[in-house]
Amino acid sequence: MTTPQLVQADLRSRTLQRADMVNSDFVTTAELDFLLDATFRELYGMMTSQYEGLFVATADLTTANGTESYTLPAAFKKLKLLQHYNNSQYEYALRRADWRDIEVLNTSNNRKKPTHYILFNDPVTSQAMRVMLLPTPDAVYTVRLRYVPNLALSDVVGTASSNLIAGWDGYMILGTTIKLKDKEESDTYVLFKEMERLTDRLLRDLRPIDESEPAQIQVFGGQPNAIRNMDPFDVEDLYGGL
Repeated sequence: MTTPQLVQADLRSRTLQRADMVNSDFVTTAELDFLLDATFRELYGMMTSQYEGLFVATADLTTANGTESYTLPAAFKKLKLLQHYNNSQYEYALRRADWRDIEVLNTSNNRKKPTHYILFNDPVTSQAMRVMLLPTPDAVYTVRLRYVPNLALSDVVGTASSNLIAGWDGYMILGTTIKLKDKEESDTYVLFKEMERLTDRLLRDLRPIDESEPAQIQVFGGQPNAIRNMDPFDVEDLYGGL
């Protein structure tokens, strides 16, 4: 559930009310927005570290013949899955490789449909995250990327609408109030204790709603059920070869 009625101006006014700084020149609007964004990033980082599977975005990479590396989305934070996608059908997932595998997987006469990938960041030519596909593609393919995005407050809260998860506004207001009180050199012990209780509740609220389902593959008679639908690489990883 989100809070679509909550906008940036609401966060500012509620934070100033909580900090007892309404009509005060102690903090500028720009600084307040900076602190709100910092609090959101803290909260989002904590939530994605605990339940990253609940914060997954999707993007498609289109390969080109002879091109081995591709820029990932600007908001890329962490990869969940790279999978070939063809004619609305999912195919096999690409496996993570190591730089030492390049000489085997990426020889000049070995261009074909990629089976592996390497994530990297070239600090000399670009600060963007990139993915190298191995072997180098020999044609146009669609690779579907599922990843955890790196979000800022402005990505979810605007001037007219909001996609902020319900309850997160309370954390942001309280967390930013603590930052303002620290700047004011006021005692924040009581606020921190309240923050601990709120954090615990928000984490509990995000526990997967399908916890009744097992988090692992069920095994019957020494073999995983529905094994025909599994990626053979996954089976090998689970059982060390079949």
